Amino acid sequence: MIAAATGPEGLPAWAGPAALVAIGLGLAALLGLAGWRLRRGPRPWTLADAALALALLLWGSVGGGLGFHRLLAGDWFWTGEAPVLPALAGTASGALVAAAFAAARAGLAGLGLGRPPWRATLLAPLLVGPFLLLTALWTTLVEALGVPVEEQRLLELLREGPVDPALAAVLIYGVLVAPLFEEVLFRGFLVPPLARRWGAVGAIAGTAVAFGLLHGADPSAVVPLTGLGALLAWLRLRTGSLWPAIALHLGNNAFAALAVLAGLPPPGG
Repeated sequence: MIAAATGPEGLPAWAGPAALVAIGLGLAALLGLAGWRLRRGPRPWTLADAALALALLLWGSVGGGLGFHRLLAGDWFWTGEAPVLPALAGTASGALVAAAFAAARAGLAGLGLGRPPWRATLLAPLLVGPFLLLTALWTTLVEALGVPVEEQRLLELLREGPVDPALAAVLIYGVLVAPLFEEVLFRGFLVPPLARRWGAVGAIAGTAVAFGLLHGADPSAVVPLTGLGALLAWLRLRTGSLWPAIALHLGNNAFAALAVLAGLPPPGG
């Protein structure tokens, strides 16, 4: 049963199920294509495989968001900003599907998840300081030009939200889940075929731009995160391992979360 005859803004009751069916069919087609690539695709994996992984991420996230909102809130659609728990659950489900395909296609060693280079992995979080300094300088410059700078949505939720399951979900997702999945997909799966096609500089630039645009919902963060993406890609190529990039990404997100919870202003704010 649909909860109401019409959804937000007059959408018909069948719009939600129809959207979920359409997304489900599209995801099934993408999974079928992924399965075909796993059986027949040549190794090493290609840019087509990386594009397919990103498509699985986006398609699975949208479908998962709709499904989880229906499960948790009793309706298919929402007005205004997306609710926290369905949005995070949907994004995590899409990332899981994409990362599973990447791991099956490339293998853990191919993704750079073999034995960690311990020295580089332990030292990588020290780069958080220089990155935050550059972010603060960028924010100061943008504000001096009269452009308002908004805090990332997840950090806003941490700063404003009460201690409840939604806050815990934001912490777990932002500090642990997102860095792991994003590193697998961008630096683990996308960097190698880009490096084979365009060289190291092209791989660093291409993944950095893609990573920044992925966070386009927070326009003020696109440029700093593009810079972070470049640094993470450089670490991946420099060390031949994904673990240092994961350590830096985890360290950056953990520092940002702890700073917000401690009531500190955002960099440059």
